[in-house]
Amino acid sequence: MTKIIAHCGYSGNAPENTMYAFQKAVDCGADAIETDVRKTADGKIIIIHDRTLKRLAGDQYADWDVTQKTYDEIKDVDISTKDFPDIPAQHIVLLSELLELVKKSGIELNIELKGNSLIDDGLEYDVAKMVMEYSLEDKIFYSCFDHPMLVNILKAYPNAKIAPLYSSAMYRAGDYAKSFGAFAVHPYYKPNLLRGDFEAIRRAGVEINVWTVNDPEDAKKLVKAGVTGIITDYPDIIARAVADM
Repeated sequence: MTKIIAHCGYSGNAPENTMYAFQKAVDCGADAIETDVRKTADGKIIIIHDRTLKRLAGDQYADWDVTQKTYDEIKDVDISTKDFPDIPAQHIVLLSELLELVKKSGIELNIELKGNSLIDDGLEYDVAKMVMEYSLEDKIFYSCFDHPMLVNILKAYPNAKIAPLYSSAMYRAGDYAKSFGAFAVHPYYKPNLLRGDFEAIRRAGVEINVWTVNDPEDAKKLVKAGVTGIITDYPDIIARAVADM
C-alpha cells in the first residue's frame, strides 16, 4: 500500500502549514503529514516553509525573516492567504502544537528541517529532543536537503528515521542513503521517474517518498514504478487514484 503524505497538511484546500490544514489532512484519511520547521530568534520551533512571511502574509512582511524575529513578534500575523477567503484567520504553528495533534490522532509526521549545517543553531537536535519528549519517535521521520543535519540526528538518536531530500537525479541513490543509515529517500519525482531509478533504490532496501505529486496520472505511474510514498497537496484525490493499484 502506497503511503499518502499530505504536503504542509491538506495545502491544496487550506492555508499551508496551519492547524486547519493539518486537521483536514487527518480528517481526509492521509497516512502522514509533511511539514517544515525553523527556529525563531528566541529559540521557538515554528512551522513555516519560507524564511520570510511575504508569500503567506503579503508584501508588507517581505523583510520579516522569521529566524530574526521572536515568536511573540510573529505569532499573531494572519497567514491564511488570499487564496482561502472563507477560512478563518490562521497563525504560525508551534511544533509542539502539531505534535499534540499527532499524539491525539495517531497520524505519522514527516518533519523537514529548514536549516543549514554550517550555521549551528541546533535546530535538528532541538526538534528530535522534542519528539522524544512527546514519546513520538515511532511516528516521526525526518527529511532535509542538508544531509549532514540528518546524520547529526541519527548520531544523537540512533533509532530515528531519516530521509535525504534531493531535486535532481542522484547516482546510486539507494546505496548513498544506506551509507549513512537513511531508511528512505525523498526525491523530486520528475527527473527520477524519467530515469527509472526507483527499482534499483528498492532493491537496495530503501523506501521512496516522492514530492510533490498532484496529478493522479503521475501518481499511478509512480506507484507502478515502485514508490512507497507520495507527498501531495491533495491527499484524498491521490489516495483515490492509486487505491486499487
